[in-house]
Amino acid sequence: MKNKTTLLISTLLTILSSTTLFGTNIQHTGLDWDRAMTIEIKADGNVRNANAGVGVLLVNGADYVDALCVNLFQAIYLNTTYAAQSIAPASYDVDGGNAPAYLAERYLSASLTDVGGAALQLAVWDLIDDGGDGFAAGRIRSTANTNGSVLAQANNWRMEAMGQSGAASIFTAAPGTTAFQQQIYLTGNPGGGEVPEPGKLVMLVVGVAGVAFGSWSRNRAAAR
Repeated sequence: MKNKTTLLISTLLTILSSTTLFGTNIQHTGLDWDRAMTIEIKADGNVRNANAGVGVLLVNGADYVDALCVNLFQAIYLNTTYAAQSIAPASYDVDGGNAPAYLAERYLSASLTDVGGAALQLAVWDLIDDGGDGFAAGRIRSTANTNGSVLAQANNWRMEAMGQSGAASIFTAAPGTTAFQQQIYLTGNPGGGEVPEPGKLVMLVVGVAGVAFGSWSRNRAAAR
């Protein structure tokens, strides 16, 4: 009887810690490769092939939401459940979240192409990490091999977003829980948040000189 009671209490605590106490659980299910592509960039001086574009989050095990990576230098792992809280963009990195929130509200939709999705992600990274200084300086830079169409559109969008704000929100780790790569998303899910097919799934990997680097890579797991 004692063992059963202990097991019951343990189970209840697990449920409470993953739902009630923190309110929101998220899982990153993958990139939508119709709205994403691999681009070469330089992050903190290191050349990387980054898979950039629209990701799909599963929220509380029920709703699929389109999202973009906010913190390039932090990892988020595929299909891992994270306790999250939603914050206003102005609360993220001083004023750094407002311009990306504008871009998400205006352009994060099902109609994006692979070039558009990659450009939107690249613009968000530059606005967050470099204050929108462009791709010739700062932590996030282009290389001679960066896709020209993506780069041109990213530059247009980052310049348009400067000084703007939007209604998008940011998922970040709930206090006292495992940190993960923050994701900017739209309340109401206007982008559709379609479940990605197995061939479109990605995993996020780490590593830029000891700092977690959220580089997107395809998940080649066989379809179930």
